[in-house]
Amino acid sequence: MPPLAQLRVPRWLGTVDSSHPQVHVFCDASEHAYGAVLNVRTYVVDRNVVRLACSKNRLATAKKVTLPRLELLAALVGARLLHYFCQATYIDIPVATLWSDSTVVLGWICQNPNKWKTFVCNRVTEIQSYTTPSQWRHCPGKDTPGDLLSRRVIAEQLSIMDVW
Repeated sequence: MPPLAQLRVPRWLGTVDSSHPQVHVFCDASEHAYGAVLNVRTYVVDRNVVRLACSKNRLATAKKVTLPRLELLAALVGARLLHYFCQATYIDIPVATLWSDSTVVLGWICQNPNKWKTFVCNRVTEIQSYTTPSQWRHCPGKDTPGDLLSRRVIAEQLSIMDVW
């Protein structure tokens, strides 16, 4: 536990001083867990500042679920997290960009949900109720900050990583 006591996360987002904050939500999943991380990027005093605003992750079920379905659940967590954050901060949802490393999930989100079976249809419908398909982008797997949510990371690794 001592390494966790040394970990510091800046909480000031800088949205008051910036006229155009950008919200980026990164979603990721693995066989062990899935989730999303929401970052706010602002331009303050001649430099860009990126801050972790919030995140949410969940353990994958013990029942065998395919990786694309877990990635879809991560996208749903990301859409819900964005909706919650925008209600709390009064930032408009349309200015946000959501990122996933799953091209399958991006394909599901960009189509009519009624094309898919019930599991996919219900989740895509909810995702589309919070976001538009044009807000979703592809981010290669290891480049996403959401990768830390779905992988096993020990406290010592977090303290030396430049994730904030």
